[in-house]
Amino acid sequence: NRNTDSSGVAVATPASVPQVSPSSCSKAPCYPGVQCFDSVHVAAGFACGPCPTGLHGNGQTCTFFGER
Repeated sequence: NRNTDSSGVAVATPASVPQVSPSSCSKAPCYPGVQCFDSVHVAAGFACGPCPTGLHGNGQTCTFFGER
């Protein structure tokens, strides 16, 4: 596939772009309230945002580390 940039120069575009289908986030893999992002850059097909304030973890699993 070929397109042109703003100067009219032909630029190559990939024939196909990897798609995550169906959405890996459709199963709500992240901790409740944490945003999920579909991603072809990680093996799981998704990445989770940060844990809510007061919780610590990877966004998929968040735990409370409070004072005792």
